[in-house]
Amino acid sequence: IKNKSNSLIFPLQKILIENNEILTNKELISELEYLSGNNLLFINNKTIRQEIDKFNFISSFKIKKIYPNTMKIIIYEKKIVAVFIENNKKFFLSKKGEILPFKKIKFYNDLPTVYEKKGDFMNLFKNLEKTDFPINKIKSFYYFEIGRWDILFKNNKLLKLPSKKYIDSLKNYILLSENKNFDKYKIFDYRLKKQLITRRMNLYLPRL
Repeated sequence: IKNKSNSLIFPLQKILIENNEILTNKELISELEYLSGNNLLFINNKTIRQEIDKFNFISSFKIKKIYPNTMKIIIYEKKIVAVFIENNKKFFLSKKGEILPFKKIKFYNDLPTVYEKKGDFMNLFKNLEKTDFPINKIKSFYYFEIGRWDILFKNNKLLKLPSKKYIDSLKNYILLSENKNFDKYKIFDYRLKKQLITRRMNLYLPRL
């Protein structure tokens, strides 16, 4: 960065950004460039936070001053768990249920897609984590107005959950997915109480 002031003691001449995946170094440094040349001793977290808070992808950060002229900023970004689609527009969903602007990032190409009802999805996601469900194998989540979810996997298998008390269904599916005898089935339907209906037919999903 170019010096814009002339502190004689520990002038800031270099800003290093680490641990960022969503935001680029260029985006972050452009907001901090005005600090160049300032005395490192007097640059504090409050000053940096005023600029960092402009980026809604960042949850926290740490500053490390490397004397005589360098400042390292370690970025902790919000964890993105899914792509949320509403009214044909894409957004990111954070693990805390925040809706964030969507941007094309190669690192997030394999995120599952959520159709409708972001609030209900966060409850579902928490339960998936509690049951050690293979979330990384999920392609899409489909919500139905009666209050239940379908889960489509990357291998085109479909899990149809009941509207209530679906934890046991999740656990049962985990067990069946490890049994090779069930590899031939495409649909696992748990909508009827205490029953599982399996089918081999190809899937048909409406376009959303």
